[in-house]
Amino acid sequence: MKNNIKLTVAAVLLAGAALPAAAELKNKNEVSVQAGAMVFEGDAKINNGFVYGARFGHFFTERLSAEISAFTGDTNREHSSANINALYPALAASYHFRFGKWMPFVQAGAGILRLNPEGGSATSDFAAHWGGGLKYFYKPDLLIRADVDHVIDTEIGKGTNDLLAVLGVSWLFGKEEAAKKVEEVKQALKDTDGDGVTDDKDQCPGTPAGVKVDANGCPLPVDTDGDGVTDDKDQCPGTPAGVKVDANGCPLPVDTDGDGVTDDKDQCPGTPAGVKVDEKGCPQGTKEIPSDNWVLKGVTFEVNSDVLKPESRQVLDEAVAILQPRTSVRLEIQGHTDNTGNSAYNMKLSDKRAAAVKAYLVSKGIAADRLEAKGYGDTMPVADNSTAEGRNANRRIEFKVLSR
Repeated sequence: MKNNIKLTVAAVLLAGAALPAAAELKNKNEVSVQAGAMVFEGDAKINNGFVYGARFGHFFTERLSAEISAFTGDTNREHSSANINALYPALAASYHFRFGKWMPFVQAGAGILRLNPEGGSATSDFAAHWGGGLKYFYKPDLLIRADVDHVIDTEIGKGTNDLLAVLGVSWLFGKEEAAKKVEEVKQALKDTDGDGVTDDKDQCPGTPAGVKVDANGCPLPVDTDGDGVTDDKDQCPGTPAGVKVDANGCPLPVDTDGDGVTDDKDQCPGTPAGVKVDEKGCPQGTKEIPSDNWVLKGVTFEVNSDVLKPESRQVLDEAVAILQPRTSVRLEIQGHTDNTGNSAYNMKLSDKRAAAVKAYLVSKGIAADRLEAKGYGDTMPVADNSTAEGRNANRRIEFKVLSR
């Protein structure tokens, strides 16, 4: 058993290439409650017994502490059922090491080992112990503690070697060093950058003088353009004064003509007051623009002429009805022919026919600056010129939408 005790203590001592202990221990008290076993040397002929007890200690430095302890438990002698109560009060000094949350320690002390057999006389002998253990910081002031001690009972001239092994928990309490507290207070009140937020709470140290900050010491966002949305959220910086904006700082859509459809969606701006409009801002019943390349079927001319046939006017009047409310729409009026005859002649004829259509639209109130007229002759066929049907399809007026 002596060898077992020595191996256990040696293992604790090997942890001694220690780092400095944390300053949280000095001047603190430690209270421990533990339970375990008392192993008696074989010559004593006393069975091993369960013991429990408590310790009270005080840290004089970050490593050195002293404590008073008392452990008690019941056992019996070999081949006997008679109860023996063991009590071991002692004083000891401990030296600690520190590895993060782990804190091994060595210990030496002395006390009185009292054995009180049932029905017999109690004996009390001076005893010394040495050993060590391990403490683990489960929380800053709550530790798990294990101790293993070699207890030497003098037995008035005949020493016996016993083993005390216990496990439990410890609580640390008491005031920390006054100097440390004073320094903490100083640090807590320090405001290095002078922004009104002390350094211990300042998440943005080094704020320039005069800059307004929040409760964390960080600069408050500014609103450079004064639109009510701070620069860190403003997706449209530089908004002119007085312009209403949305949550992103971008100008709100306006409804210039007051028809209930904002300008960004209004296909027919400038609708007269009181006129009922559809969801696109056009007078109700207004037809849609058929496509961006709008062929005006039914618009025809006299043979080899740019004179519109009477029946063409109905088709063009329908186009006027579509274009008139959509004042933002610009068109290219394209004239096309088939490949019959001279290409140069066809180019001039298509140009004249496009101009004739433009003149008609202008006469009906469509602004001339919204219209461009251009002839393409037979250069852009849409069908086969070898058939009558194809040539008929190629002779056409087409509106190309330039902008809506």
